Amino acid sequence: MEIEDPISGRIVLRRGSLADLAREIEKLSPQGALVLADRGIEDSWLSHVERALDGAGVEHVVMRMGGESCKSLEWAKAAWEAMADMGLGRKSATVGVGGGAVCDLAGFVASTYMRGTLLALVPTTLLAQVDASIGGKNGVNLTGKNLVGTFYRPDLVLIDPDTLSTLPREEMASGLAEVVKCGVACDPPLLSLVESVGAGLLDPSREELDLVIQRAVAAKVSVVRRDWRDLGPRMRLNLGHTVGHAIEAVSGYSIRHGHAVAIGLVAACRVAERLLGFEHAERVERLLARLGLPTGLPLPPGEVVRAALLDKKSWLGRLAMVLPEDLGSATVRRVPEEVLLEVLEGMAN
Repeated sequence: MEIEDPISGRIVLRRGSLADLAREIEKLSPQGALVLADRGIEDSWLSHVERALDGAGVEHVVMRMGGESCKSLEWAKAAWEAMADMGLGRKSATVGVGGGAVCDLAGFVASTYMRGTLLALVPTTLLAQVDASIGGKNGVNLTGKNLVGTFYRPDLVLIDPDTLSTLPREEMASGLAEVVKCGVACDPPLLSLVESVGAGLLDPSREELDLVIQRAVAAKVSVVRRDWRDLGPRMRLNLGHTVGHAIEAVSGYSIRHGHAVAIGLVAACRVAERLLGFEHAERVERLLARLGLPTGLPLPPGEVVRAALLDKKSWLGRLAMVLPEDLGSATVRRVPEEVLLEVLEGMAN
């Protein structure tokens, strides 16, 4: 599958597409590149990227980092300084290779260095392939998650499901949390597809996984196209993220993003059950559990509520969350803190 979108950029999605990266890079004609690479990815995947840059005649430097801790102004400053030392300019490229955190940082660095460089993303985790690399939202963490960031269109997103072959099951499950979120928020048939395959999707070689990735990417591109600045329909894609981001912050980012989103999705569904009459909370919770994802809260509920008040959707100290109204429909609502606290206390027992 290939998508040319004015907002989300050029997206190449197929198994084996990493072998075509040199040709795709040549189309960009970058004058040098800084590669931001996840410390946890296999050297073989990074070698593919380096060979592609060499094949396209692009001089480059690799900076390796890892995990949510790389989403900081300190790492961004290190990247900017490396680019300045290399003499890179606006026609140079920032290339992000790895998981969601690296893709977020690469996009932020690309959008801010000299007010914008070329940007290529090679997501190598399921979470990054279905979510972080799509839609042009970038950011680093401050007192809360993604409090400093930009909207910036990638020039290329190359998604090769073969790169998932080295992922542990926990990382596959983490990515599936974002897929389930997408199904609940905007694509009920995607939710049904995930239910039909279930834990089989934890196997990176399953053919059905390719279709799941394609549907999730297409759904997100469609939503983003209608709301680039995340002021309306796109906000539904933040379903589960208010509590999810709070869980990450309270845990010191020791809990994987997808696992935190799974817990946040359960919380959002239960709050919606109380406030909006949402009827599918139990169905969503059962599916997440089948996929090996957590559905209970392992942290103090009060601390999570306080962290949730720092979410970007909240205003004037009042809590707001994306809540599902029905499958495929979600809305942003103010939520009484006591309601969320009661829901989280029930999840902690």
